Amino acid sequence: MVYFNYPMDRQTCRVKIQSYIYSVETLLLEWHTKGITHEDIVMSSFYLEEIRMLPPVTIHILIDSYAELNFEMRFKRKLRFSILAVYVPSLLVVMVSWLSLWLLVAVMDELLVAVMDELLVAVMDELVVAVMDELLVAVMDELLVAVMD
Repeated sequence: MVYFNYPMDRQTCRVKIQSYIYSVETLLLEWHTKGITHEDIVMSSFYLEEIRMLPPVTIHILIDSYAELNFEMRFKRKLRFSILAVYVPSLLVVMVSWLSLWLLVAVMDELLVAVMDELLVAVMDELVVAVMDELLVAVMDELLVAVMD
């Protein structure tokens, strides 16, 4: 693949289908009358521009002959996918890393205290909910035992 014009590039994929075990007498490869259609191939990051099916070929190796099918697919990269999958996350990482350089030191101290306070409250809330759930289960078990007796 050549990435010289990334993300507005086009790529050509050449595919060979060949039998290495079975000779032409046992296995003959031929294209289906329908061939390969655009509906058969769907990708999230490329548009399929063209499919070019080449005629079947017979390869002669030593004393045997083997069947081979070749086709080429030409893809165009989806610009929107590349921007959303590569450029936006990279930009966000750089912006977040530079955030501490843009804020004043006094604001950073207050911001750090506020973030730590929120994290502590969130953790304590989860801890209290877990303890209360266990306490409620224990009380309900005691009530059930008292009612059963």
